[in-house]
Amino acid sequence: MGIHRRSFISGAAAVVAAGSIARVIGSTSTAHARAAFRGYGELIPDPNGILDLPRGFQYRVFSREGEALTYGGIVPSSHDGMAAFSAGYRGIWLVRNHEVEAEDVEEEGKLPVAAVSGKTYDPEGQGGTSTLLVGWDRQLRRTTSASPAR
Repeated sequence: MGIHRRSFISGAAAVVAAGSIARVIGSTSTAHARAAFRGYGELIPDPNGILDLPRGFQYRVFSREGEALTYGGIVPSSHDGMAAFSAGYRGIWLVRNHEVEAEDVEEEGKLPVAAVSGKTYDPEGQGGTSTLLVGWDRQLRRTTSASPAR
């Protein structure tokens, strides 16, 4: 009986999140000698209903599930994690993970990651990644997906 990958990732994410917000949580204690962190302010309701943020903060939607990718295919379902990597002078690579199970596709109509010829280790898999190149001007340059799971 081993640890399921998703359980491990969830646990690890909780530890990372706990470490990164330790100052915010810890600052509510009166025992702190430092000035208390007062937060970023009240959340302002988003007129688009996507994400409420404090005043002065912003977000940008680069792509949505079901939209066309630059190099064929569509944006898959079930985004469950993302990482950012330097693309040098071109900008930033955003790599999103998609945990899509065969049952999700069959029973719930979830969108799988498009298969990539020669990149397979599990013919039953539906998940993989989608990659976005975002320029330094914060504009989406291109999108693609790769399914190492099919």
